[in-house]
Amino acid sequence: MRLVLGALLLVTLTSSAAAQLTGNYNIVLEENGNTLVTLVVTGIGTINIPLPLDVKSPAVRDALYLKASNGVEVSIDAGGQSTIVYKTALLTSRDGGEWRFRMDLPALESATVILNVPETAAVSETTPNAAISHIGKSKSVIWNVKPQENQAVEAIYSFTSPAEPTTTTPREPSGGGRGLTNIAYGLLIVSTAVLATLVIISLARRRQAPRVVLSPGKQNVLKTLTGNETKIIHLLLQNKGGMRRNELERVSGVPKSSLASSLYNLEQRNIIRVDKTYAVHYVELTEWFKSL
Repeated sequence: MRLVLGALLLVTLTSSAAAQLTGNYNIVLEENGNTLVTLVVTGIGTINIPLPLDVKSPAVRDALYLKASNGVEVSIDAGGQSTIVYKTALLTSRDGGEWRFRMDLPALESATVILNVPETAAVSETTPNAAISHIGKSKSVIWNVKPQENQAVEAIYSFTSPAEPTTTTPREPSGGGRGLTNIAYGLLIVSTAVLATLVIISLARRRQAPRVVLSPGKQNVLKTLTGNETKIIHLLLQNKGGMRRNELERVSGVPKSSLASSLYNLEQRNIIRVDKTYAVHYVELTEWFKSL
């Protein structure tokens, strides 16, 4: 009898603890259907996170975890936060020209799911209803839900063909106009040559920043960032992955309040970490982002 009561108490405590957990998904969807998933779970408790079958070893940070039959079971201490990262090809399926994204969610108190889709993707249907954000080249599907058992989010989309550029053949003027046109062309060529020379001289006088070659994984993540966030990441890459915060503020030209917001967003998404050991904070790229 005592064993039964003890088991029931453990289930009750685990369920109440799981109810205190919130999750933030950031998902990068590639045109070939592959997805890079970053989940940040905050709170206290133990929760089972379902994973696709092709995910063998997810990266789990700042938490204890065990492999389960359908994913991983993650245990987070009081006031803690854990980041789970994995890449999979099984969250999407294709039927002709129509694609479907579907992901099962763990039972969380609340969850924000941001699905970053390619710019050429046209989203026709979402379940449950989601908001669509399109800023610059970034297009996202955003769900704010309170997941129940076995709940999933879905999006149906297709790819639009880029418009072919139209060309117009200029009409050649007749008569005396041809001479004036030749003169105008000559002046244009001279002006272009002078402008090109000035640009070359100007660039030669500037100290050129080291060229950074980005892997496809890093490029996909950068597509989901804002302008300030992208600028920060490029500066860190050019400075061997890390900079003092005051130096980053000076070089980037980003206002202090905007910089603080951008650093917070990047840290929440496990792209950077901010070392606050000393008075002057140090900002550096995470090992996960470097490994992409």
